[in-house]
Amino acid sequence: PAARDGSWVLDVGCGCGNLSYELLRSGRYCVVGIDRSPWMLAKARHHNQEFIGQGRAQFLEIDMRKLSLDRQFTFMVASYGVLHHLDDRAGLVSFFKCAHQHLSERGALYFDVFTERGARQSFEHRHQI
Repeated sequence: PAARDGSWVLDVGCGCGNLSYELLRSGRYCVVGIDRSPWMLAKARHHNQEFIGQGRAQFLEIDMRKLSLDRQFTFMVASYGVLHHLDDRAGLVSFFKCAHQHLSERGALYFDVFTERGARQSFEHRHQI
């Protein structure tokens, strides 16, 4: 089933599915979440089981650099610094090529990156330095 406005979102590096949940809860979107971590995907599926049951959500174990789905998306989101998990420039280029192939003609990719200061603060917070 499609969302009310027909918008499908690809949540790249969806982790435990918190952003997917908020998008789904709004009722405006359907979501495909991808992540490399089976453990995080299990959390995402558990957190969003109601929407999976409605056919509005799907969570797949896929590396964002090797994304190959037989569909396009209205929106793609790579949030919470997920692009920082790419090891090198080649990985980043691969991701952007895959993203381009999976966006609909008028689709949009939203992503964030940390500044050096922001990355340091995030690291320090996570590791209590």
